[in-house]
Amino acid sequence: MPVTVRTGAIMKSQASSQLSSEGPLRILLNGHTPTGDDLQHPALINYGHFTSMQVRSGRVRGLHLHLERIQRSHRELFGHGIDLDHARDLMRFAVEEMPDSYLRAMFFEQHPGRLSVMTAQRPPVAANTEPVSLLPVEYQRPVAHIKHVGTFCKIFHSVQAERAGYDDALHISVDGFVSETTGANIGFYDGTQVVWPTQPSLPGVTWHLLETALSTNGTPSVREPVDVRDLGSFAAAFLTNSMGVAPIGEIGTVPMGDPTHTIAKLRSIYDQIPWDEI
Repeated sequence: MPVTVRTGAIMKSQASSQLSSEGPLRILLNGHTPTGDDLQHPALINYGHFTSMQVRSGRVRGLHLHLERIQRSHRELFGHGIDLDHARDLMRFAVEEMPDSYLRAMFFEQHPGRLSVMTAQRPPVAANTEPVSLLPVEYQRPVAHIKHVGTFCKIFHSVQAERAGYDDALHISVDGFVSETTGANIGFYDGTQVVWPTQPSLPGVTWHLLETALSTNGTPSVREPVDVRDLGSFAAAFLTNSMGVAPIGEIGTVPMGDPTHTIAKLRSIYDQIPWDEI
């Protein structure tokens, strides 16, 4: 798809924000402030998985989905499960001091069979209210169903998109089918139902919560291949991640309509989802 170089991107993407100086404000490793020696393994061995969430008053949406993700990912990466009560205790301990925060919990093993949990927190982050722009790039995230720590290509494509004047990159397959952005799932509204792309992508917690809530509220949703050449046929497009639901203004040179009404409805549905005590 041809694109034009623009300036004045609305926001920094979630992926490239990892490069900013703002960073996490509080880091704990197994419940303690890490030393330099403690950080050698995660700094040098890029192998592990994580989950991220918005925490308010020590509560999070979809806690059971986060825990299922942690257990499933650890079994696949390390060949065995973990004590989820212990992992939950460490996350709970982290949020006791910062009960309103953006929390990332990372899981790895410095020694086989010995779990390490690193929690990183920064102030809460709200979803974008202004429509974002996406630059389509050909890329498929390896092992897409796992929220793993291998993020070089995601950050690279995000930075390249921002340099071209866009807010983030949209991953598409070599034959032109949409999967996900560098840090969010993407959904489309065709005027009657929500369409989720079927290309390999991370099964996001917010995506699952919203899909279930849509069904409960009588709004149909389907999973279908989304061809980048057919984007103009949709009435609106949006992103979902731990920050919530955000509108999309354009993808490449294709305007995605006026998402105001659609996003307001989706956010209203999402806001009804209850919060769980960590």
